[in-house]
Amino acid sequence: MEDITKVESYLAALDSSIDTLEDTVKPILGKDMVSITEDLDPISRIKAYNNYLYVTISTLFAYLKSTGVKTESHPIMEELARIKKSMNKVKELEQKLQSKDTSAQDSETAKRLIQQALGNNVNGGGAAAPDSIKKPAISSASFKGSEFQGKHTKFHEKTTPTKVTKPKKSQDDKAKGKKKARK
Repeated sequence: MEDITKVESYLAALDSSIDTLEDTVKPILGKDMVSITEDLDPISRIKAYNNYLYVTISTLFAYLKSTGVKTESHPIMEELARIKKSMNKVKELEQKLQSKDTSAQDSETAKRLIQQALGNNVNGGGAAAPDSIKKPAISSASFKGSEFQGKHTKFHEKTTPTKVTKPKKSQDDKAKGKKKARK
């Protein structure tokens, strides 16, 4: 008799769990997956499909186990492995995206620090830049009070190329060349 009362309590707990599950799942069961996932971003959509497939295949796996089917060599194991592999790929993708975000932030920080140190900042040089290079070297302010007037002179160049010729060697140069060759 003790065994029957334990089983009855387990069945009652299972019945209440199923009722709770039905209430939770009813909104989803009335819709198709496309309408459920249409408002999600791509990664969340993939995760929703993976979770849906995993729950479905796991339920089939539990059914097969409960009916006594040997699942070790059953094709359902390949399907479970495929879904787990897909879920792992999504996790890796999320980790890569997070690391790219942090690496982008790190590169921006490094760029800012380098600009401050070297004085290449667009807003007038960095912290280490001396005052002499924080402003333009030549400006109209440099010549205030002087009589200097800037004037641009345009030079015209010949555009026709000239032919370069080598000077001819004289008799003396030829003789010197022969003497050097004999030595």
